[in-house]
Amino acid sequence: RQSKGKFAGSAIGFKLEAAIELIEGLNVVVMSPTDIKESLRRNPIAVSFSETGLKQFQETAFTSAYAWLMKNEYASQDSGEL
Repeated sequence: RQSKGKFAGSAIGFKLEAAIELIEGLNVVVMSPTDIKESLRRNPIAVSFSETGLKQFQETAFTSAYAWLMKNEYASQDSGEL
């Protein structure tokens, strides 16, 4: 989630995020911006965001999800971490 700008998170968004993280049995992963950048450096997104058909406000979520998937997919090959 962006912290500044047009699509910055609001107080309601923070509360919703906390509620989602507290749902029992739901696996929530928090990735630091550094981890996201490192994952994207190793595995760049193959298409431009405009080609995905998603809305602009969804870009951060899309990028974060892609970075997690790539880190998860290649973690065992790199160093065995998740």
